[in-house]
Amino acid sequence: VVPVASMLTPNQFEVELLTGLRLLCNLVVITSLNIEGNLLLIGSHQKLKGQPPHQFKIIIPKIPAYFTGTGDLMTALLLGWSNKYPDNLEKASELAVSSVQVILNLLLK
Repeated sequence: VVPVASMLTPNQFEVELLTGLRLLCNLVVITSLNIEGNLLLIGSHQKLKGQPPHQFKIIIPKIPAYFTGTGDLMTALLLGWSNKYPDNLEKASELAVSSVQVILNLLLK
């Protein structure tokens, strides 16, 4: 069904089954997702065990150019901002996206 599905909404067990990976982390960020022409970052984090996770999305402005290494840059910046804001994954993600955008736009000049 997955190859022809128009939407997937897996829970943790289903993600682990589909990917063959065990999700042990309460923090998950997909840094680049293209949905209907929109570039998104989506994230989920559970602050307290037993509480539902907080989920968020950030629409990333597209830059009409090709770059290499942006995933590594995003990961490094997300890690750095997460260390500064350990209890606010959404803010760390927003700052990481903004930082990448500034750097890429500077490269275009």
